Amino acid sequence: MFWHEELTEEDVLKRLKGTIHESIGGTVASGDHWYDLSKESKDNPMKRFEAGVAGLPLPGAFKESALGLRGIIRDKIKANESYEDYLKELYTLAVWQSFSMKYSERAGTVGHNILERIPGGQIAKLKCDYQDIGYKHLDLINKTDAKRLVAIWGEPKAHTTLLEFHNDLWRKYEDEFIHIIETRSPSQILCKYGSGVSSSDTEFGKLPRET
Repeated sequence: MFWHEELTEEDVLKRLKGTIHESIGGTVASGDHWYDLSKESKDNPMKRFEAGVAGLPLPGAFKESALGLRGIIRDKIKANESYEDYLKELYTLAVWQSFSMKYSERAGTVGHNILERIPGGQIAKLKCDYQDIGYKHLDLINKTDAKRLVAIWGEPKAHTTLLEFHNDLWRKYEDEFIHIIETRSPSQILCKYGSGVSSSDTEFGKLPRET
């Protein structure tokens, strides 16, 4: 199951336990497999994109997915073919990433430690629209991406983040994280969550899905 297909806490636990050692409940699968595959696929943009998606919601996985998509877009442009579908996927990833924050002052932790506890499917289902979200506050969108977005979809009415639109869901998981840190021992936290305690509506059509 990919991150953006997760819907329950059980789905999250399965993912997180795959990133920690067997002695505290993890699996034998390497949490870095997606990264190794991505690096091996630098000359194959589609495989690089798919490898990155397999590593979501890790910050590096968002970056690798975007690099793969930009490679696909460049190839489409060279072949004089439409690239709008892949640009939409890039925008999708950027919007999802914008649901996090760099650092949560309330929880006293980096935003990723909260983001990784949210079933990705809940984020993927959040309503968003290019006209409302825009691109200026999406960290994953660079200047070239922005020019292409505007060329196809025009200038949006506003610029913000998915977090600003759906802060209530973020606060729910932020509060849960705070409660866990305040009431559980470090070993209990690791066993439950894994190693992360350390340090018009847009449609998402082409992202890989497990069958």
